[in-house]
Amino acid sequence: MRRGGPVTRQIEVTSLSQITMPVLAAGGQLALAFTIVGFAAATFGAALETTLSSGYTLAQFFGCAWGKFRRPADAARFHVVMLIVVVACAAVLFTGVDPILVTEYSVVFSAIALPLTYLPILIVANDPDTWASTSTVASSTSQRRSTS
Repeated sequence: MRRGGPVTRQIEVTSLSQITMPVLAAGGQLALAFTIVGFAAATFGAALETTLSSGYTLAQFFGCAWGKFRRPADAARFHVVMLIVVVACAAVLFTGVDPILVTEYSVVFSAIALPLTYLPILIVANDPDTWASTSTVASSTSQRRSTS
């Protein structure tokens, strides 16, 4: 028999299905059904957001027609990119790689790349010609409003 402080048990959750066990024990099958619907909704929402974001980004960068309210025939490249992203993400999942590890690496690399995205903004912000033309347009517009 052990003497001393309380016995601590460590539980290591290794899969999503293990999260549902306490829900089933505490709330029964109805609570389990709500949990499964919640898992499916969260997963579908994240997949949809990633797919649309990739399609929008590449279509805008390359100047293609884009939009979820456009027919696939009108924005074919946008919809093809979304399909390619879904297939690529599914291929990554089928390799058996840990999705949490992929997320951690992507966060690290985005933190490294983030300062580089601000460089063009800072260059344009320090360009006096850009601001001079903008301030001239803004001042002439405000003068026209004040005189009318």
